[in-house]
Amino acid sequence: MMFIGRVSLKYVALLIVSGVIVFAFLYILGDIFPEHIRTSTWAERIQDFMDKENPSLQVQQSKIAIANGGWFGVGPGNSIQRNFLPNPYSDFIYAVIIEEYGLLGGGVVLLLYVVLFF
Repeated sequence: MMFIGRVSLKYVALLIVSGVIVFAFLYILGDIFPEHIRTSTWAERIQDFMDKENPSLQVQQSKIAIANGGWFGVGPGNSIQRNFLPNPYSDFIYAVIIEEYGLLGGGVVLLLYVVLFF
């Protein structure tokens, strides 16, 4: 957003460098105070993302939902996978949208976000 808002690149670079420094500081503090800063959770999420052989239950169910949706979807309210997805209306709502409205409906949602972005 800063790039589209034409903020100077030196400020964007300063923000990135500051973020890396804060992240490194929190990571070091997480080893000292593991009950307050959950760096193990960060590491597990990155490891789950990198492990393509054994995806989590949510990832498996969301892929099934997307495959069931096809191009045009199964219709509003006819989603089957929302019963199997943990937190279908928050974490993986986009998979449910694609299952119900298809890839074309998912594309419309993305288009609306891009219009809102600009």
